[in-house]
Amino acid sequence: MRTARAIAGGAILLLLGLPASGLLPVARWNLHVWDRLRELSRDAPDTGQDRFNRELAPYLPLTGPVGFLNVSPGDPKRTWFFLQYSLAPRTLVASVDQDFVVEYGVPAGAAGLGHDPRFALVKAFADDLRVFRRVMR
Repeated sequence: MRTARAIAGGAILLLLGLPASGLLPVARWNLHVWDRLRELSRDAPDTGQDRFNRELAPYLPLTGPVGFLNVSPGDPKRTWFFLQYSLAPRTLVASVDQDFVVEYGVPAGAAGLGHDPRFALVKAFADDLRVFRRVMR
């Protein structure tokens, strides 16, 4: 009986370990890239974007939800994910119903919050990133 349990346990561990074994080549490659970057004294990819996004943090509350509005054509998902990562523990929500809203993109006409009397511009970063604060409900 003990031998059957040991064999069954070993088989289960083997089955559970097989999917993880596929991660080894990817992990080796990532370690190789990281080691080369460190050797060359270079930053990891997208570190500059993260540094830029963190410049918004002093103009936002320390925690809680922060609105996100995309006024650029195209898919804002990459920008949203980068901002979410850089501004944590704040949570970005696709809404302008928050006290603070991060607007991404170059507004065309009346598309942006700059023309909305409920919001005041707190700070503009480059041409495509702005922080607004709600001034009236």
